[in-house]
Amino acid sequence: MLYTVKYKAPGALFWCKITDVEADGFQPPEIVARFFIRKNGERIEVPCSYIFHFSRERYLSIVEDMNKEKQSTQSAVIGM
Repeated sequence: MLYTVKYKAPGALFWCKITDVEADGFQPPEIVARFFIRKNGERIEVPCSYIFHFSRERYLSIVEDMNKEKQSTQSAVIGM
């Protein structure tokens, strides 16, 4: 599921937008940047100090992944 992310620096007036995001995460080992992977494979990194706004689709994607993981865990327990 693809989603949209808006971000801006603290105190900035305008938001920037990243569309067609497939995944996101934090840049280890020190969490100083958040990365976003777009449908076309492009990786965008934004400092963690920025303000982020995620579209509703991201939440739905997380719920979908949690349900898949739950079903996988249940299948593994039943198969034992």
